[in-house]
Amino acid sequence: MFTNISCGRYTPRKQHKEFKNKQGRIKKQKATMFAKLRTNAHMKTSADANQIEVGFYGRVARIARVHQLGLRDRVSNTGPAITYPKRDLIGFSERDWELIKASMLKFNR
Repeated sequence: MFTNISCGRYTPRKQHKEFKNKQGRIKKQKATMFAKLRTNAHMKTSADANQIEVGFYGRVARIARVHQLGLRDRVSNTGPAITYPKRDLIGFSERDWELIKASMLKFNR
């Protein structure tokens, strides 16, 4: 039921001079950014009688939070601090919200 909120592309990575001759390598790998985050291995779920929670845990949770909210973080412990652009990784689409509303209204009758 979770879908990516933004239908557009992510902000492209900055070009650095040490990567000058390696342009296009990532694109050739046919891998999308954050593809492994979509797997169950990185997701944590918990539920009780009143609620259900789905989210990330550990190091992956920190990385996902930084990118979801567009926060400042370090690439490595000794590396420079970088402000990452906001990238919507997980959320509800308009269709999802409509399904949720319809289910809640049906349940409350």
